[in-house]
Amino acid sequence: MGAKVYWDDTNKRTTSVATSNTLIGVATEAVAGGAGDTIGRVRLNASF
Repeated sequence: MGAKVYWDDTNKRTTSVATSNTLIGVATEAVAGGAGDTIGRVRLNASF
């Protein structure tokens, strides 16, 4: 929760990696810890 979330346009997915990616918002809840867990919530913010 609170981690910055970036858009990886090459792989067409979100990521926590800033390098070569575009900041889109912050996580509003943690993603579950299982290997198959990939869904989370992001607060999109145009003011970044």
